[in-house]
Amino acid sequence: MFYDTEILAIIQRAKVKSSGLVDTKVWGWIGKDAKMDPKEEKALADLAKRYGTKLVGVIPISFAPA
Repeated sequence: MFYDTEILAIIQRAKVKSSGLVDTKVWGWIGKDAKMDPKEEKALADLAKRYGTKLVGVIPISFAPA
């Protein structure tokens, strides 16, 4: 369950069939009532850096598939 006041970090790791290596993607989901401060932006960017990738983006939860 996602709450309207939350900002969530989503980390997806999947094996690429062509190379056999693991691909990691990090992005954020933000609730419609959540405030994205520089502190949260930095936390998401640091998390992506920890996984050796870049932040894909921050997506409003209202655009998530049902």
